[in-house]
Amino acid sequence: MSVKTFIVETASIKAGYAIKNGSAEKGVVAGTADSVNLGISKGNVASEESFAVGDQIDVALIGEVCLAVAGGTVTKGLKLMSDANGKMVDGSGGTNPFAVALENAVAGETLHVVITATG
Repeated sequence: MSVKTFIVETASIKAGYAIKNGSAEKGVVAGTADSVNLGISKGNVASEESFAVGDQIDVALIGEVCLAVAGGTVTKGLKLMSDANGKMVDGSGGTNPFAVALENAVAGETLHVVITATG
């Protein structure tokens, strides 16, 4: 299993969203549109669990299968990147896809993904 604990640096981060490096040691922030991401935040995705500044947060890293939140229509096998809110969207037109969809989903639904690359 490839999961590591980090510290939320700015704003609130929800479970199932893309995570990227912050500026502090072990600090992370929510992913943004086509950002270079570390992985996806773990937690209770179904209840939209969120983590505040200073909270510890587990992040699924390369090789990990986890739940993520779709930001648009996603089909099984599609390379994924983050949208402006850190949700998973089609990464074929971006420069930083970092996961692959393991099932179909539409915006707002959860889906299983595998992390294939990290920033």
